Amino acid sequence: MPHIVGRHLLMPLIADFVSRYPEIELDIALEDRIVDLIEEDIDVVIRSGNLPDSRLIARRLGDQHFITCASASYLEASSRPLLPAEIQNHRCLRYRYPNTGLFAPWVYGPPHDQVRLPETMIFNNSDAALRAAADGLGLVHLPVYVARDAIASGHLIPLFEKYCMPIGSLWIIWPAARTLSPKVRAFADFVLERFAAMPEAFMPFRDGYGKNRFAEIPSGPLSALYDG
Repeated sequence: MPHIVGRHLLMPLIADFVSRYPEIELDIALEDRIVDLIEEDIDVVIRSGNLPDSRLIARRLGDQHFITCASASYLEASSRPLLPAEIQNHRCLRYRYPNTGLFAPWVYGPPHDQVRLPETMIFNNSDAALRAAADGLGLVHLPVYVARDAIASGHLIPLFEKYCMPIGSLWIIWPAARTLSPKVRAFADFVLERFAAMPEAFMPFRDGYGKNRFAEIPSGPLSALYDG
């Protein structure tokens, strides 16, 4: 599963799963690449995006809503952009997919759906881009479930809330031709149950969703939020 999904959504639940099913051994791999469940003999994955493979069974966990953010120090020094079209005048912290080499898109609703994005810094890890944005290095575009704690603490300020659009969904997937063992079924059902219990992770960012005032100086160490 993608690193950010594992770190921000799944890992906070694992202690509860182990407490409920102490006899089940887990082998968890966080990878930002598309794995082949059939060829690599993997029981179940959590994946984002589209699912063209008919050999797989998928259950949707939620939509991936995104939000553009920057630190208060960056916005004070660089002037706050009011519309996505103004991004071209700013430093952008971009994520590049390791399996394709393509940049992750920043998707906005019309009339801002053709925004030119400069690549000031490029990352292969979204948490690294999150940290760079919190340190005042530029704008970043992240899933709401990744950015929400940094926004709530004041380390990041949300931008363009009404223009940010979802990009795909999260799915839990297993091979269609393989009968799920009771242990794998228990894990899949647990993930479906617990993800359904946190709908705020898959909702658009809106005013009041942990939002801080623009010029407010955050308190507390960054390491408490971002160090792994």
